[in-house]
Amino acid sequence: EESSRAYHELLETRLLREAVPSGDERVGLKHPGLMLKYSTYKNLAQLAAQRDDLETAMEFYLEAVMLDSTDVNLWYKIGSVALRLMRLPLARHAFEEGLMCNPDHWPCLDNLITILYTLSDYTTCLYFICKALERDCQYSKGLVIKEKIFEEQPCLRKDSLRMFLKGDMSIHDVNVSASEARTVIEEALELRRKRQALMARKTEPDLKLIQPISVFTWKCLGESLLAMYQHMTTCEPPQPSLGKRIDLLEYQDLDQHLAVPTTSAPVSVIQPNPVTANPVMSVTEPLLTYTPVTPTFPNANILESVNSAGDSSAGDKSKKGVKRKRISEDSGETAKRRSARVRNTKCKKEEKVDFQELLVKFLPLRLRKLDPEEEDGAFSNYEVQCEAKEENFLPVGSNKTLFDFTSCMESEKQDVHKFLLANLNNGGILELMMRYLKAISQKFLVKWPPGL
Repeated sequence: EESSRAYHELLETRLLREAVPSGDERVGLKHPGLMLKYSTYKNLAQLAAQRDDLETAMEFYLEAVMLDSTDVNLWYKIGSVALRLMRLPLARHAFEEGLMCNPDHWPCLDNLITILYTLSDYTTCLYFICKALERDCQYSKGLVIKEKIFEEQPCLRKDSLRMFLKGDMSIHDVNVSASEARTVIEEALELRRKRQALMARKTEPDLKLIQPISVFTWKCLGESLLAMYQHMTTCEPPQPSLGKRIDLLEYQDLDQHLAVPTTSAPVSVIQPNPVTANPVMSVTEPLLTYTPVTPTFPNANILESVNSAGDSSAGDKSKKGVKRKRISEDSGETAKRRSARVRNTKCKKEEKVDFQELLVKFLPLRLRKLDPEEEDGAFSNYEVQCEAKEENFLPVGSNKTLFDFTSCMESEKQDVHKFLLANLNNGGILELMMRYLKAISQKFLVKWPPGL
C-alpha cells in the first residue's frame, strides 16, 4: 500500500505531468519524465497484479504501452493478464504485437497458438505452429494441436501440406504420449468452455404489455401497443431492448375475454346486401322513391300550326328570293351565287319537318313509344320493378340493426384474436407495431371508429 501511494504521488509531480509523448515511436523515451512515468505505470500494474486486482493492473499496463509499444515483455504481461481475465481477443493482440517486437519470443508464440485454437482460427494457428516447428521440430504442443485441427477439418491437411514441407521432415517421426496430448487439448478446450460461459446470455423473462388488452378490438390493441412503446422508450435506465419478445400467451384463450362493453365502437365492414329477385342493380343504401314519368307529346293542332307557319315563312323566303333574282340578272358572278341560294330555298320549301319525330329522338330509350299496344305494358313493368326495389331497400328495424352490430363486433373480435395468435412469436414491440399497421391498412374498405 505504501509503495502504491508513493507511486501515485510521483505521478502528480510537475515533471511527470508535463511529460507528454511525441507520437513518433522512433524517438522513444528520451525525455526523463517519460521514462520515469513509464516505469511508474509498470510498477503500479505489477503491484495490482500481485493483489489479484487484474482490472487495475490492465489499466496501468495499457497506460504504459501507450508511452512505449516496443517492449516485448510489456506485451507479454498484457497478454497474460488478459488471458486470466478471459479477454481472449485482447490476449491474442498482445501476443501478436509481442512477436512483432521480437519474432523469437517463445512465451508469446506458445500462448498465441493455444489462444488461436481456442478461438477456432485454425488457419492462422497452423501458420504459427509451422513457425514454431521451424525453431523446434519436437515442439509437442504444436504437433498435438496440428493433428487435432486436421481431425476436425481434414481439408486443411491438404491445404497446409506445402507449408509444412519447408520445415524439418523429422517432425513426422516425433511421438507424443497420450497423457501429454490430452493435457494440451484439455487446456485449450477449458479456455473455450470458459469463454462460452461468459458469452452466454442470461435468460430473462419476456416483457408483458403495460396496458392489458381488455377488449378484442383494433382500437384497444393499438392503444396497448402504443402505451408499451412509450413506456419502453421513456422508462428509467437500463431500458429494455425494443427487440425483446412481448409475451402474448395470456390472450391465447378467447373465452377469457368474452365481456365486451357497449361503449367501444366496433369496426363495421361495408358488405353488399343479399341478392334479390331482381339482379339488375345491387346497392348498399336505400334508393330514393321513383315516380314514373309518362312522356307528353305535342297535340296535332299545335304541330299543324307549326307546319303552316313553316310553310308561310318558306313562301315568304321564296318570294324574296325571286325579287333578288330580278335584281341580280344584269350582274355576272354575283347573279350566279344568288341563283344558288334561290335553288336552296326552293329545296327547303319542298321539305316537310316532322317535329314529333324529332322530339322522339331526344327521348331516352326507356321512354320511347315502341308500339302503341305495348306502351302500357312496358311502363307498368318498370313501375312494378321500382316498387319491388323500394320494398327491398326499406329501412330495417331495430332488431335488424342490433343483429348487424353484434355480428360485426364478433367478427372484429375474431380478427384481433387471430392477429394475436399469429404473433405469439414476435421480435419485439417494433415488429408488433409494424405487423399491426400492415393488418389495419388492409381494412381500407372498413368504417373505422373514432380514435383508431
